[in-house]
Amino acid sequence: MSTALADEPVEIEGSITPTDVNPCTGELHELTIEYSLRLHVHDGRTVQHFSRTGWTDSGYVLQQGVRTDQFNGEAEQRAVIDNWWNPDGSRMQLRYVFVFNANLGDLVFTDFTLRCIR
Repeated sequence: MSTALADEPVEIEGSITPTDVNPCTGELHELTIEYSLRLHVHDGRTVQHFSRTGWTDSGYVLQQGVRTDQFNGEAEQRAVIDNWWNPDGSRMQLRYVFVFNANLGDLVFTDFTLRCIR
């Protein structure tokens, strides 16, 4: 009896740092998100792990988030809502969508929306 060898996972790590308007102050700030995606597809099963951290140069830190995943057999779309808190008590929310095409190995971020919630 032989042991089945698993396929190697696809691993993508990176960061994005757009400059945007702080929705609570109206001033420009840089928002950095570092991410790591590990996708393993084997024998009709998919296991994935996506982690992210974030901060801004104006003092906000990523605290918690919600995500929704869709997969059509070729590409995965993930919609994310992240809540950011600042020690001064202000809070903002970032919404974005990313699409990962496993066939091409592409990861594309779209639809950034940043709003002040406190």
